[in-house]
Amino acid sequence: MTEIGSTLDGRYRLLELLGQGGMASIYRARDAQLERDVAIKLLRPEFGRDPDFLARFRDEARAAASLSHPNIVAVFDFGEEESGPYIVMELVDGQDLGAILRDNGPLAPRQSARVAAEVAKALHAAHVHGIVHRDVKPSNILVGRDGRVKVADFGIARAIAESQITMPGTTMGSVHYFAPEQARGEQATAASDIYALGIVLFEALTGQRPFSGDGAAAVALARLTTTPPRPSSLRGSIPSELDAIVLRAMAFDPDDRYPTAAAMAGALDGFLADTGVGGSAAAGAAAGVAAAGVAAGAAAASGLPGVPRPAGAGIPARPAPPMPYPPDAYARPGGPAPISTRSVPPPPPMSDGDEQDAGPWAWIAGGLAIAILLVFGLLVFKFVSGGPAASATPSPTASGAMVTVPSFINMAYADAEKNAAQLGLTVVRSASEERADVAPDTVIAQNPLQGAAVAAGSQIQLTVARGKQSVTVPDMRGKVEADALKEVVTAGLAIGTRTTGFDPLVAAGAIISQNPLPGVIVAPGTPVSYVVSDGPEPSPTPTPTPSPTPTPTPAPTPAPTPVPTPAKVTVPNYKCQLLGDVADALAADGLKMGTITGLPDGNPDPANSFDRTAWFAWTQSLAAGSKVATGSTINFEFYDSASFGGTCTP
Repeated sequence: MTEIGSTLDGRYRLLELLGQGGMASIYRARDAQLERDVAIKLLRPEFGRDPDFLARFRDEARAAASLSHPNIVAVFDFGEEESGPYIVMELVDGQDLGAILRDNGPLAPRQSARVAAEVAKALHAAHVHGIVHRDVKPSNILVGRDGRVKVADFGIARAIAESQITMPGTTMGSVHYFAPEQARGEQATAASDIYALGIVLFEALTGQRPFSGDGAAAVALARLTTTPPRPSSLRGSIPSELDAIVLRAMAFDPDDRYPTAAAMAGALDGFLADTGVGGSAAAGAAAGVAAAGVAAGAAAASGLPGVPRPAGAGIPARPAPPMPYPPDAYARPGGPAPISTRSVPPPPPMSDGDEQDAGPWAWIAGGLAIAILLVFGLLVFKFVSGGPAASATPSPTASGAMVTVPSFINMAYADAEKNAAQLGLTVVRSASEERADVAPDTVIAQNPLQGAAVAAGSQIQLTVARGKQSVTVPDMRGKVEADALKEVVTAGLAIGTRTTGFDPLVAAGAIISQNPLPGVIVAPGTPVSYVVSDGPEPSPTPTPTPSPTPTPTPAPTPAPTPVPTPAKVTVPNYKCQLLGDVADALAADGLKMGTITGLPDGNPDPANSFDRTAWFAWTQSLAAGSKVATGSTINFEFYDSASFGGTCTP
């Protein structure tokens, strides 16, 4: 194991060990260049000795670094050391879902749905970029203290899965979360990730996995020969809507699952919206941050580095049974859900020693608990049935317990806070949306809606407008690579593909060119690719001058000199390539740019100052694959992505 205090590539100083497994160790490290803490996953040295693995590792890590999504752990850098290949990631202050479930038992239905919805959104963002995770499991799902859910390990799952290296005592991948097609040895797809997320949701709801067996082979066989149970068959308080979502995600045939991870996220968000109106508004607001509370408590109990351990914390003599779900965790429109004794699983059977230890105090405590449940049930019954304390129209002044939600739409967020406080409510920014038609920080949506009756002190979730977010691409050209990358990251952009090339003017180690070009306005997180100079191209070794050959005697009637046939080149397929890339590639391919159509008036020349990164080739006059003479001219039509629905198929 690499020693704490050592430095990787002269930049990342290892501060502490956060976790260790059969194939990798995870460290907290300090980035000396950007002065920030990061997480580093350092693979075992065996991987670094496999050139095929290293090639796959670089490709997958580079692809993962291009992903920019709030629910994906950001990849900052990667490299190789004698101690093994490593990947530098965003440091999430929290705990993984697997540890949370081990320490706290199953989550409430709304909490489980919220976590799964965020994971599904992360998977969809990766799938649209052609990246399949292949190893979705609770230990790869991180829950931060702020409640943010992030998925980790994009970039190395495929490289490890396809490696020929075997580690004693380890299994490549997580058989408990394999889809049936993976168990048959077939290639993992986006549908496989959806299946694995279905198992994760099942485990979050019930505290156990749907398939079990003695060893990996038995688990895989069970997945191929048995049907998963409904989560509600193990925990009766789980709503039927979540049963349906889990079973569809875990359909045996990939075609029967959700068509996309976004569709699964939509189904989960629909469940959360349906269970977050009316009397359950407080639960709907709390669900978005419930995971943060679970993570903070679990992190403290487990002694997570940087988190104070509570006094007296330790391993209990007997695990306490999980707390029953609160009624608002799965409330339905129209009032609180009835309390079901099935929400509390039976306690584990006691051994003979346990029975001897159980004294009269245990019976007294049990009696008190039953009495409290009976009183609480009576109060709920009186409220639902409209007893004397209930009124036909809840009013904030009738009893001080209920408040009618006003409209906060089109208010400035600060004004919404003041108005809510006057009514005994609180507001929270649950989301933001880029809007050009309203002023920034203006409320554009709310949940619960106007007119809903909620308990005093409830939180109202507000969606607030934000201004257009954009970043100007810095000029990397001519700068040392390390300095240029620092500017890119500081600007809020991602590091894209790195290539090298010879240049007679740019010193070795400096940047020759970049894409997007300097000064281009792009969205935050956009990857910037660049070319690093290898210096001037070495001169070839001169060939010795051959001895002159005697001139032959000309024939009496010389044959006419044949006309040389022009060299032929194969026309590449430029469709769906950016205008700038096409213009740069033509010269290298021995072809010329002809007439350009589709661009705004006044911009016919791709070499002028017009933004060459926003237009894509739609048609070309010479068919791809045809043989033409060197220097032939190709005419093009270019259109922006909005003209063809955002999707371009070469």
